[in-house]
Amino acid sequence: MHEPKAEEREGLKGNEEKPVTTKSTSLKLTVEQVDIQSIKTNFLNSNTSAKLSGKESENYLPRTEAVFFGKYFFTDEKSRLPFVATIIVAISKEGKWDYSNNFENVVEFTTFSNQINPFNEVVQIGQSKKNLIEILGNEYESKESNLIYQDSIGDVACILFQNDTIQALKVGKYKTAQDVKPIIPKW
Repeated sequence: MHEPKAEEREGLKGNEEKPVTTKSTSLKLTVEQVDIQSIKTNFLNSNTSAKLSGKESENYLPRTEAVFFGKYFFTDEKSRLPFVATIIVAISKEGKWDYSNNFENVVEFTTFSNQINPFNEVVQIGQSKKNLIEILGNEYESKESNLIYQDSIGDVACILFQNDTIQALKVGKYKTAQDVKPIIPKW
């Protein structure tokens, strides 16, 4: 395991935008790991959805395969947040998009809770920044209060921190790494 150098540790301080290194060869967090059917089944009564506009969806992959993009919002009555997770999907067939469809491909997954977190074995809300770097490595970019990891095939993980603790996680497929928007704290 690689111990970050002094200049790399400096990239973790504060909210400065400071690239540390570039792309890794493979990312341990990908949208292919998100089992949307299982999540939809387990949160049947705690969600809503919306169709994304062309402008909202222009940076996602697979753009050429998608008829349109939709977004699910998953809620939890006990949470102080308006939603605990969102999933953006590419719809690959014409016709009516409804909750029972199984022709969706996940292009972005965001969670603020371990309740809906397909990556719990690797990354958990509440985990320390130091532990995350031990698991995922030090090939990241620091942007606002986020660490952004990218691999060579378009997978990007964006992890939001507050006081060196993970508060939110976003994983997606984008045309370029610059297309990923940092998670904006809602507290």
